Amino acid sequence: MKFSIRFDPRRGTFITYVDSLHFACKTSDMSTLVPKVRKEITFIWKVENYSYCWHRTGEYLTSPVFVAGILQNTEWTLCLYPRGDLEEHYLSCYLQREKEVDGPPTITVSYEIGLLAEDDTVHNLYVGKKSECLFKCGTGYGPSKFASFNEVLVHSCQKYLPQDTLTIYCRLWTYVTKVNSIVQSFARTRIQVETVSFVHVIENFPRLNLHKKEFIEIESSSVDRPVIDVGTVLVNDSLGEEGIVLEITAADETKTELSTCKIHLLDASRELIKCGSADSRLDFVKKSALIVPLTFSKKKLINRRNDYLPRNALVLRCECTFSTGVDIERIEKTVHGLHVIPPPVEDGASGGALSKHCTVSGDLSLLYNDQILTDVTLKTKTGSFPVHRAVLAARSPEFKSMFTSKKETEVDSVVVVEDLDDDTVQRLLLFLYTGVLEDLQWDTAYKLLKAAEKYQIEHLKIKCTSFLLGNISPSNASHLLLLADRNKNEYMRVAVEHFILDNEEEVFSSSGWDDLMNTDSKLASRTMHLRYKKKEG
Repeated sequence: MKFSIRFDPRRGTFITYVDSLHFACKTSDMSTLVPKVRKEITFIWKVENYSYCWHRTGEYLTSPVFVAGILQNTEWTLCLYPRGDLEEHYLSCYLQREKEVDGPPTITVSYEIGLLAEDDTVHNLYVGKKSECLFKCGTGYGPSKFASFNEVLVHSCQKYLPQDTLTIYCRLWTYVTKVNSIVQSFARTRIQVETVSFVHVIENFPRLNLHKKEFIEIESSSVDRPVIDVGTVLVNDSLGEEGIVLEITAADETKTELSTCKIHLLDASRELIKCGSADSRLDFVKKSALIVPLTFSKKKLINRRNDYLPRNALVLRCECTFSTGVDIERIEKTVHGLHVIPPPVEDGASGGALSKHCTVSGDLSLLYNDQILTDVTLKTKTGSFPVHRAVLAARSPEFKSMFTSKKETEVDSVVVVEDLDDDTVQRLLLFLYTGVLEDLQWDTAYKLLKAAEKYQIEHLKIKCTSFLLGNISPSNASHLLLLADRNKNEYMRVAVEHFILDNEEEVFSSSGWDDLMNTDSKLASRTMHLRYKKKEG
């Protein structure tokens, strides 16, 4: 079976490569094999303005319905619980089959769900506990602990929420004896977020009484009605002074979810001074109001009335954001059939005026091929490769550390890489200089992945992993499993384990599996244990 998933930034599409032959045994006789091919659909769902999701624990957001025509016209949605289905500190996500009219009563498919990060790699990959799950109309399966709430929204928000957009990846597949086919479907949901800015003037501020609230109503430009109420009240703070608190509430809590508020004081010279803020987007319990205590006490403001209270008025500039529901919910694109990523368009294609080398990669390729100004040599057991220290350091954290950990006068002019053969070094350097992988085969990709792991070249790791998984077979799966385990490549390990369990008879009877049991019996035993857990489940 050949299978891999990659994102093409030029197209803005998630491309699946499939040329699969899955063999299922009719009997225990290994000579009786029925070739099967894969039918699959990949669903990419983007949720924009994700941090403004108002859903509390037990409340969910549903994706647009996507129709899997190649899976007997069944209809599916993803149900996302931003604050968890049962546990608030996790996101939950379930694949649910809709109650379609024309579909079969039941359908058996395999599925996986993951998060697509900013660099287009899949994380938190959840593969259905059973290799094939039975879906009835209206039923759903998936991880209740899909991802950590704090990891997604706080610790790794740049990774998982670029431009405040969460991207969920889901793939369904089954094996049939007919022609293989694939579909990619892309959906978008946008949380509607509105920002209201206004000036709140409290006249005769020095005479504002303790616990007496001053209320104003703020209207939205999108609807002809008040959307928020702002109350100002004096309270005693911990030091016994009168503090100022703004209470901001939604005029209609069923239609508006307050999220953030920023408050600035407008002083006598018309300068804005930050004096308070609130953000409820990370709260698990819904609050009736945003409480914003100001950093200035009443006494401090009065003592500096010439600066802060022009004409005895406290002037506050307020900016509030709130969500009002789902703005956009639609399937944007569906792509059918097998797709191959087109080669990069050369600059010369636009008119022929520029040569094919008028690109950064082209110039770097010339620099390498002509060996201009090289300053270090990579030496294998049988060859030497003059290269540029700056290029290697820019592309590899390991090379960067090697070249910068010593003083310039102490840096070796020769780096010994005897664990790599000449062909692997040549391909590695071509990738470092140009980003190109030429004529990739199983053995070369396997060696390049080991080199990419050693020298921490992430983009090369992704490409080699994708190629190897796309060309996995019962004869080489054991070697891939060992490589993934030793390199702690979790994504590859899970994918290979899933393949092994789907093809256990062919894999366990292969010479590669015998080699694995001799090389790493614990890893082989752990994989066999997964087999029995699968059967028990």
